[in-house]
Amino acid sequence: RRRRRRRRRRRSRGKRRRSRRRRRRRRRRRRRRRRRERRRERGRRRRRRGRKRRERGRRRRRRRRRT
Repeated sequence: RRRRRRRRRRRSRGKRRRSRRRRRRRRRRRRRRRRRERRRERGRRRRRRGRKRRERGRRRRRRRRRT
């Protein structure tokens, strides 16, 4: 059973190994470092999406004010 589990993990060397191992081992030890890295990557993506949403909302409000 142990050998079969190791073989499955070896087949999924990419995203599955990194996500599972980081969540289990580094949650207790390196919580602060992970949060800072995730905030930088996700913050950039959220800012781009947020700007698009804000622009759409402003356009709708202007149309309502004109009428």
